[in-house]
Amino acid sequence: MTLLTLVGKVDKLEEEDVIFAREKWTLESDAAVFRLTEDYMVPEEPKRIGLKYFLEVHIALDVLEGFILEKPDAATRQKCERLIEYSIHDA
Repeated sequence: MTLLTLVGKVDKLEEEDVIFAREKWTLESDAAVFRLTEDYMVPEEPKRIGLKYFLEVHIALDVLEGFILEKPDAATRQKCERLIEYSIHDA
């Protein structure tokens, strides 16, 4: 799944989930969702397949909530670009 596709479904994910994506983050980066371990560590699976921590779902939803207030008609592409920008510069 691409990061763009996953962002289009972010509102259907559990808030405890974490988005992992292959760097350099782009709209087309491979992406998947995993849960942190009980001790809040990155599980082995995303590491094994070359994915890095991108954002926790609850943080992504918070960022998008503010973004949608500014741009209520934002397309999924714009939302994904905003999350990439946030992950690189603000997370």
